[in-house]
Amino acid sequence: MDTNVKNRPLIDRAAEAFIKFLHEYVPKHSAETIRTETQLLGALGGFLSSIEYDISVFTNQRTSLTNDRFLETDMLLSHGSERIVVELKRSTARQSREYGLRHLEIFLSNTDASGGILLIYGDDQATYHVDTYETAAGKTIRIIEPSATPSRSE
Repeated sequence: MDTNVKNRPLIDRAAEAFIKFLHEYVPKHSAETIRTETQLLGALGGFLSSIEYDISVFTNQRTSLTNDRFLETDMLLSHGSERIVVELKRSTARQSREYGLRHLEIFLSNTDASGGILLIYGDDQATYHVDTYETAAGKTIRIIEPSATPSRSE
């Protein structure tokens, strides 16, 4: 792979790989429909590891806070000293988006992660778009969610 790609920000590389997964891998494997968040997490982590071999993928990561409290995120991605957190949601309901953003903001404000990705999974026929959200602390969250437009099969 082109070395310039490897020097791009981790959040951009990961978001592009997730879009590739959603638009190319998922539709071709629709007989193996992703039904649970655990299945999505495993398929996504495996796919990312296979196409971005220099990105370390850790799932179900816990970070300790004060007073015996902790935060858990679905996935942590690392490349060199750069780290981003990934939160997965299976529901396209508005409250899932809001909850996911709030969870990422709290996680980002309590860790050295440089940004986050909120991936809201629709189904194997959805098309996806990427939005950008800036936290109050100046960290970037990429939101990957189904588009409001009709799916590819319509």
